[in-house]
Amino acid sequence: MAQGLLASMQRRSGLIPFAAVMILARIICDFIDGGTVKIPTTYFDIKLGGLMYYTVWFFAGAGLFARVAILEILCQSRTLIMLGIAAMFVFPFHHAYADGFFGHLRDPDIGFGDTLMGSFFAAATTFLWSLFALGIAHKFVTRGHAIITWLVELSYPVYLFHLPPVIILSALLIGSGLGQATVFFATIVLAFCVSVGVYYVFVKFTPLDWIINGHRKSWLKVPFSARRS
Repeated sequence: MAQGLLASMQRRSGLIPFAAVMILARIICDFIDGGTVKIPTTYFDIKLGGLMYYTVWFFAGAGLFARVAILEILCQSRTLIMLGIAAMFVFPFHHAYADGFFGHLRDPDIGFGDTLMGSFFAAATTFLWSLFALGIAHKFVTRGHAIITWLVELSYPVYLFHLPPVIILSALLIGSGLGQATVFFATIVLAFCVSVGVYYVFVKFTPLDWIINGHRKSWLKVPFSARRS
């Protein structure tokens, strides 16, 4: 079934059965978890419905990764426009049923029909925005933009260095009395800038670049006396 579904997506119209499967999976998993799937905060908070739903998305992602032709369809301008318009159209309906970022409205009198509609719009919103973001990302990565090349170069060094700046900066911002949203976004921007600065000062132009990015990608080359032909 999975192979047939992925094969049908070689055409743009194949997105329709793909969406139907993902929406049905969300409705079933919401029903299993008693209303809506949640992102677990601890290992003891994992529920069967949520585990099944995220597993379905994992295999969907693996299937998309294995089928490059599908990604090429997603990054076409016409497909991106259709996905973007549909995503913006569906989101307000999902927002009417959502409590915060996740979950349906916590109304004790909520009926089965409202729960079903909430699951439908939540799944449709997730599907449309995920494929839209995936198409945009694939288009930029495969077209070789300079900024993407730069971000790819920075990805691993920033991953290595980001944690101490995040902890220190978030503590300083919280201590200064800023609001939660301000602290969240400011920490992301400032920690990224600090990590990039650390990379260029202590790694990029030093032999440490051999360890992090490898000798072949480093600007500092050391000629070897013997090379394999």
